[in-house]
Amino acid sequence: MYIYLKYIQLGLLFYIIAPAYCFSYDLNELNINESINENYDISTPHDITILKKQWNGYFPDGHGFGYSMGLACLSEDTPETGACASTVKWGSSEAKDSILLRFTENRTGLQHVAIVKGAVTTACGQYDGFVGGTYGCNDFIRYTIYLPESSLKEFPVGGVWTAHLKLNVEMNDNAPTGNPTGAFWNFDIVLHATDNKNIKIWLPQFHGSTANVVMPVMPAYWAFNKPGQVSAEKVIETCLYDGYSSNSKSFEVTLNSNYIDPTTQDFLLQNLSAPTSKPLHYQVIASPPGQAGTMQRLNPGVTQTYVGINMAGIHQVMMPGLQTPVACVPWPIRIKLLPFDLSRQAAGHYSGTLSIIFTPSLD
Repeated sequence: MYIYLKYIQLGLLFYIIAPAYCFSYDLNELNINESINENYDISTPHDITILKKQWNGYFPDGHGFGYSMGLACLSEDTPETGACASTVKWGSSEAKDSILLRFTENRTGLQHVAIVKGAVTTACGQYDGFVGGTYGCNDFIRYTIYLPESSLKEFPVGGVWTAHLKLNVEMNDNAPTGNPTGAFWNFDIVLHATDNKNIKIWLPQFHGSTANVVMPVMPAYWAFNKPGQVSAEKVIETCLYDGYSSNSKSFEVTLNSNYIDPTTQDFLLQNLSAPTSKPLHYQVIASPPGQAGTMQRLNPGVTQTYVGINMAGIHQVMMPGLQTPVACVPWPIRIKLLPFDLSRQAAGHYSGTLSIIFTPSLD
């Protein structure tokens, strides 16, 4: 008798499935304290991100962030730290898409209320509303908060604008009002907003940036018994606006003219009716902008650098094309016609052009 043994080989395949863990957060871990420091020009702004952050997890009581997390402002009416809904209501339809936030310009104290926008993404989709509501969907949530280009265009003048945004993190599980978690999101925002298109040398006496200056001559040396000698002198009030509310660290100023004496470095006035006749010489003298410093002669083509502008005195002036008064730095310049003998000078109309090149520096 033969016994046949049949061998059966069994292959066992084991699958070890690792569970996907979502963490339960300590509420202190939800606190945010961040600083935002951005540069932009008012004429060409871009969106500025305040926050872009994602959470996967649960509150200590087991509620998922995507299901019950929401943000609220401290006040519905006062934009000092952000004005929006002051509690979180159940449902994405309750959420709003904007916060009103007050900014203050450091140098002038001027204030402006800007619009902050945001959006929320959960496993159920993206929502434009990001404050005042919950989203009822699982454990995943991503917040994006930003200053939009359209809002940045609305700042009235350039300058250093600061604000503090504070949001309350709340939890709501289908209740009439949210339950504060004790966590807060704090953002210190500094905007260095330039307005380069409106940099100006303002002449208050002439309500513009150009002027026709008449120099009435008068006896120069009565005390020295030289009645034939005459001269003239005039102070032109200028105000230098840097498009940055006078927050610039330094100014560069260069004077030029169409007529210059290369030997003496004097500026010249030419007799228009007798161009070959002897010209009149004049000099320009000024102290540092906004400061009562030593008067200094300014030579043609030589760039003067003045520092400490952000600490210098300022004037508030209204300029064409701007919607609010701006802070410019006063800079009176003295034009001094050098003495000449009137009896030996050809009669006629003497003229010359004095140009000022002004370059502010933010560094």
